[in-house]
Amino acid sequence: MNKLVQQCKSCKTIFEDEESLVKCPECGDKRIEHKIVIGIKIHQPKIKGCDDSFFYDGLIAETEKFSLYAMGEIKIVTVQGETYSDGQAVQQFKNDKELYAGVREYLMNNWFEMVEKESGDTHCDVWYSYDEALHDLAEDNKTSESNDSL
Repeated sequence: MNKLVQQCKSCKTIFEDEESLVKCPECGDKRIEHKIVIGIKIHQPKIKGCDDSFFYDGLIAETEKFSLYAMGEIKIVTVQGETYSDGQAVQQFKNDKELYAGVREYLMNNWFEMVEKESGDTHCDVWYSYDEALHDLAEDNKTSESNDSL
C-alpha cells in the first residue's frame, strides 16, 4: 500500500504522483518534492481548486489503522438567498473561490474526520481543509508505525 506522493512547497498541496508531474496541479509552482508515504491509500484525490471539505463525501484515504472520511450534511444559503442541501449545494460551485464568494450562510457544513478502524473511535480533531486532514493522517500513520516498532 506504499504510495509515491508529491507535496508542493508553496501551497502544501499533497497529491498522488501518477504521472511524475513537474509542477503542482493546484498552484502551478514547480517547487515540488517527491515523498514516499508508507501505507496510505488515497480514494478521493484532491479536486483542483477545492481544499474545503464542502466538495468531498465519504472515504477520502486510509492507512492500516485509520480511515479519513468527509462526514456530515451540507445546507447553505447563497448570496442570492437560495437554499441548497448536500449534492445540490456542491453542484453550485466549482472551487473554493466560488464557494467563499457565493455562500451567505452555512446552516450545516461537513468536515473531515479520522476513524480508528479497529475500535471505530473518532480522532479528537476535525478538519475543513483536505490538505491539512491528509497531512495529519500521514503524521498519525508515522506515529502509529513508530509506536508499533517499540
